[in-house]
Amino acid sequence: MNDDDRTLTEADLEVLDQTAVRQMATLARTVSWLLVAAGVLGTLAWFWVSLRGQQTASAVGLSTASAFADGESVPLADRITLFTGQVPILLLSGIVAGVGLLLRAVADHVQLASGSSPLGLQVGDPWPAPAVTPSAPAADAEDEDEDEAEHTDDATSAEDEAAEEDEKPAT
Repeated sequence: MNDDDRTLTEADLEVLDQTAVRQMATLARTVSWLLVAAGVLGTLAWFWVSLRGQQTASAVGLSTASAFADGESVPLADRITLFTGQVPILLLSGIVAGVGLLLRAVADHVQLASGSSPLGLQVGDPWPAPAVTPSAPAADAEDEDEDEAEHTDDATSAEDEAAEEDEKPAT
């Protein structure tokens, strides 16, 4: 913005637009993870409802016996009917999680297209520290050498025993 006439220039407007796009992409990424979490919770709810429906099939009048007790069990057709009643919960949960993942991909693409990094890094930033430090390769090499030495000792002792038997006089 020019100080003398307080009007926006094209460069000012471009910076403001990029900032707005970055903020919307950040919000979209947050919402995407909430949608994925809702999809996972919906899947767990579907599993619970399906399991409880099968366990309590006799309580709803499909059979006179408990689903896990000895005696008359619930017919397979009734069990399938109970199961298919909850399939829409699973489908909706999958759709919600899929929309969340798609929203995340779109938000990352928009962030890259606006000229910034989805990781929040900028040109000139130092490399991030590694999350996991690699193990020392020298320790692994020493373990391998010890294993080879054990196998060599076993082979040597077997050869020594065979040589001793050859040296013994036959009786």
